[in-house]
Amino acid sequence: MKKVIKLVINFVFIAILIAALCVGNWILFSNEQEVSSLLSPAIVDTETLELSSESGQAFSRRIMTEGAVMLKNNGALPLDYSTDKQVNVFGWRSVDWIYGSEGYNASGGVSPENGDINENIDIYKALNKYGIRYNTELYDMYYDFIEPDHQSEDLRGEYISNLIHLREPKIDDKEYYTDKLLANAKSYSDTAIVVIGRMAGEGMNADPAKQKKKGPGAADDATRHYLEISTEEEALLTYCGANFENVIVLMNVANPFEMGFLETIPGIDACLYIGFTGTRAAQAIPGLLYGDVSPSGRTVDTFAYDLFTNPANVWLGGMTYNDDSRTYSDYIENIYVGYKWYETADAEGVWKNYTREIPGESGTAGTTAEGYEAVVQFPFGYGLSYNEYSWEVGDIIFTDTSAAESGDENTDNATVAAEGAAFTDKTEITIPVTVTNDGKYPGRDVVEVYVTPPYTDGEIEKASVTLAGYGKTNELQPGASETIEITVDPYDFASYDCYDKNKNNFKGWELDAGEYTLRLMRDSHTEVLSVNYTVAQDITYPLDIEGREADSNLFDDVSGYVTDSAENGGLGERYMSRADFEGTFPTVAAGLTATDKIVSGLSEWTDRPAEADEGQPYYTTEMPTTGSANGIVLS
Repeated sequence: MKKVIKLVINFVFIAILIAALCVGNWILFSNEQEVSSLLSPAIVDTETLELSSESGQAFSRRIMTEGAVMLKNNGALPLDYSTDKQVNVFGWRSVDWIYGSEGYNASGGVSPENGDINENIDIYKALNKYGIRYNTELYDMYYDFIEPDHQSEDLRGEYISNLIHLREPKIDDKEYYTDKLLANAKSYSDTAIVVIGRMAGEGMNADPAKQKKKGPGAADDATRHYLEISTEEEALLTYCGANFENVIVLMNVANPFEMGFLETIPGIDACLYIGFTGTRAAQAIPGLLYGDVSPSGRTVDTFAYDLFTNPANVWLGGMTYNDDSRTYSDYIENIYVGYKWYETADAEGVWKNYTREIPGESGTAGTTAEGYEAVVQFPFGYGLSYNEYSWEVGDIIFTDTSAAESGDENTDNATVAAEGAAFTDKTEITIPVTVTNDGKYPGRDVVEVYVTPPYTDGEIEKASVTLAGYGKTNELQPGASETIEITVDPYDFASYDCYDKNKNNFKGWELDAGEYTLRLMRDSHTEVLSVNYTVAQDITYPLDIEGREADSNLFDDVSGYVTDSAENGGLGERYMSRADFEGTFPTVAAGLTATDKIVSGLSEWTDRPAEADEGQPYYTTEMPTTGSANGIVLS
């Protein structure tokens, strides 16, 4: 009997322990952040914290110094530190600086300030630390207009939705822009820095529905999308352009933005695209404005005058289906994403009938841009400098890597590559470029290498240019030179043949036989030098670059469903093809519902229910060929 009682007691004890563990784990998991904070408290020793973060903060400032892109400069920059020691800062977003994406709990969020150690540096603090005074009367007005979102102590929930609103007092609203305030600003400084900011995150696209402009003080123009200036911002820029000698725009934005206003609003002198700054990187901005170093960043997107010339924006939403927790989108633009679309469309004559009127500066005659220049304002890889840099290209070298792979290090396997030379998958291509700073300011330059592959209609889809490599100099003092070597592996510009389009009985990464043009370029559209080489016979890569067996095509059947006719359970849509851009440019889709066949095929891979919402609207429009869009005349 004692043994039975003992067993019962042990059983009850174990049951209680298990229940306690389950409940305890659930409580701990639900309060993970709070528990972690208690078990791993923040460093409170100021000296230790400063020492541990010093190198990280210095690196963040270097990222800003090298990453900020100068999009325009008519000579107003750099400012003169001896005479321009106080400035006006315009734009409500200047007091609600965007440090990172979304919110405190998001992957790109920046935590609120916590004393001097965790100080977040915005443009005002950056100017102050650099020794530049700013107009505090303007600052106070913006702060009183609407309290900045980043000042909220609770950055969860509503914080993200609040932060995306466009808020700007109207320049003719005398409650805020009083005559006295504007007169004082003009006498305070002849330099106006105008801050334009946009949050970035899921769903914050070039959305014509305008749901991003609600809330107190929100911009009230429902005719413009989130990634172009509002009418309030346009009026502010117009005022500044007419009333200040130096007008500099700072783009506190992390997306491509419609920047045509730099050309159409008189008096805008310069523009720096600075992205998001994190907690401390904004401290580097004054050094760029005052010429401590020249800007050397390059655009990582193509900036089009009209974002809806991009198929990815036209096909917003693609097709979707919902099962209360998941959605599915089909990227119908194929490989033609970003610069690969704009450059290849230009090669195929898509833009040949596009024109755009560009006003002249300060009353001078304007010009008419045609073709690509009427569509793309800043190509991928674009960026201005205070300096001019000259390039001298040395002998391009082919190095056969097969000897090194076999362990034979005594073979002289490097040769000068003459025009038309053939390369294989065992060839490394090295391009030496000597860059000289011909300007007056310290700075860095970027050399970009692109490849144009052979292309045949109806076979493997290929872009007209593909970035294959790039190099950036160290900081060059005026008159100094540096030789950088850019090494390109043929694998860097191989194409993926999903369906054996070139009919060589291979599916995977490969290079077609034919002529390849190697291009040294300032950006994806501006060539400095080109040379042609050849591939004698198809190069295929059954193994990836790490020597692993290449992946098979997992979604062949599902992808095919999209192009099937309605009779076969598909949508009848076509992925974009270079062979027929006009005929395959995506149609506008809203609430487009995947068919049962598509959903069923996806379910095999994703374990999602084979269900699709019914009754959703589906409408299409043709790619615009007449009329006008955002200043671009289509014909």
